Formats: sequence, C-alpha cells, structure tokens
Amino acid sequence: MKFTLVTPVLNGAKYLPRIFQSVSSQTYADWEHLIVDGGSTDGTCDLIRDHADKEPRIRLLEVPGSSIYEAIFAGFDTGSGDMLSWVNVDDSYTPWALATVRKFAGNKTAQWMTGFPGAWDSDGCLRFVRPYGLWPRSFLRHGYFHSDFLGFVQAESTFFSRDLYTQLTTGQRQSVLRAKLAGDYLLWRAFAHHAPLKVVPSVLGGFHIHGANRSLTEQEAYMAEVYGSGTWHPPAWLGRRLGKMFQMLSALTAYDAMHAADVQLQKELGLTGDAPDQ
Repeated sequence: MKFTLVTPVLNGAKYLPRIFQSVSSQTYADWEHLIVDGGSTDGTCDLIRDHADKEPRIRLLEVPGSSIYEAIFAGFDTGSGDMLSWVNVDDSYTPWALATVRKFAGNKTAQWMTGFPGAWDSDGCLRFVRPYGLWPRSFLRHGYFHSDFLGFVQAESTFFSRDLYTQLTTGQRQSVLRAKLAGDYLLWRAFAHHAPLKVVPSVLGGFHIHGANRSLTEQEAYMAEVYGSGTWHPPAWLGRRLGKMFQMLSALTAYDAMHAADVQLQKELGLTGDAPDQ
C-alpha cells in the first residue's frame, strides 16, 4: 500500500521544518508527499525544492492562485498512492500513523478511517486527545458534525482510499472545490454517501493550536459555509446539550474500540483471548 500525503501551502515557510519532520519520521516507508503551493512569496518553494533534493519522495506542485481545496485535489489527482490524506503545513502526523493505517486497512478492508483527534500546543506538546469512537453514517450525511453540534472530523487524523475518492460525483467534487473554508466538512458529507467512517483506536495526527489558525480566526465564515450547505441549525443551547450527550456516548464507544484492539493484540501475541481491564 502506498500513501499519497498532500500539504497545501501559501507563505508557510516557517512551518515547513515541522511538516518535513512529521512525514519523514514515519515508520512506514511507502509514501509520497506532494506539497502544493498556491503562489508563495516568502521562499516556501525554495525550501521545498532544497528538501526534495535530499528526499525524492517529496514533490513540489506549483498551482498559483489555487484555493486550499483546489490545491488538495490537485495533489490527490497528481499522486499515485492507494491511500490518501492531507495535512496542513502547521499540523502533524504521529510517527506511527501510516503503519497503523496500513495494518488497520489491511485487516478491516476499510475505505475511510479516522483516529482519536489530538491537539498540540505551539511548543509541540500533545495537550489532549478526544476519545471519539462513534461517527454514525446518517449523521455524517446530514452534516451534524460541526462545532455547533457534534464536533468535527479532524482532517489530519483521517485517511481514505483512492477508490473512495474516485467515487465522488461531479457535483460533490465541485461543491468541495467551491468552498473557501469548509471543504473538509463537505467532503466528509459526500464520502458518507459512499462508505462508513471507521475508527482506528490510536492517535494518528493532530491539530497545532498556535492562535493564528484560520479555523480559529475565520470560524464565523467557516460556519456560514456549513449552514449554507443546508444542514440542521439547532438552537445554541440545544446544540450544546445534545453535543455533550453524544460525545459522552462516543467516548464509551471509543473505549469499546480500544478494548477490541487490546483483545486482538493479545491474540496475535498468542496470549489470552481476552484482555483484562487496565
């Protein structure tokens, strides 16, 4: 299995060392990293070229004037991997991410999977993990997963097959490409029409909170695109209450996924067929 990892970038030179380290530290070696530049003027492309000279699995793709989702799709369309993912230049994968996805996809024949979302601070410390173990397909299709309701699917923790990507209809592709901010949300809604989202009981990637994240500074505009897509807009008090209840249920389901993985590991090691609670 080969991975195509895509990073859209525009004037992100200061973040490049971290994303290079994140991808190059993978314990699974069969990957390509396409960094798609939208017209940087801060030396980003020169830094990518210098790094690509030392690491042939890294490729620079220049698409001046492209939006973030045009850049991401250009990377997917150019790449040759069986499994796809994107990570923003200021976010990260864990070193075991690709190896874990490879094992999970091979055993479960999953087309679309996500890990437990992680969040790093500006110093690179993993500050917390959200134990999300439940992503009902009908809820995804209806667009209930957003910050005002059930929470987000974290892009840098999510991987999907090229086969699933190619199942997108022309209309679904265009809706994502037209988005300025909420294309990820629209992509998850589209994928849910074709496949369920499976949970990998591990931390695969994370969001680096540094204060200048577009998802924070432009959250109001992001949510305007979310609601413009036609999802249900619950009253704020109801959305918070239902969201809290769902997240508690999701945490219990996450425990079940973790316990099942523990049992499976015990079996693979030839130990007991059931793992004791720790």
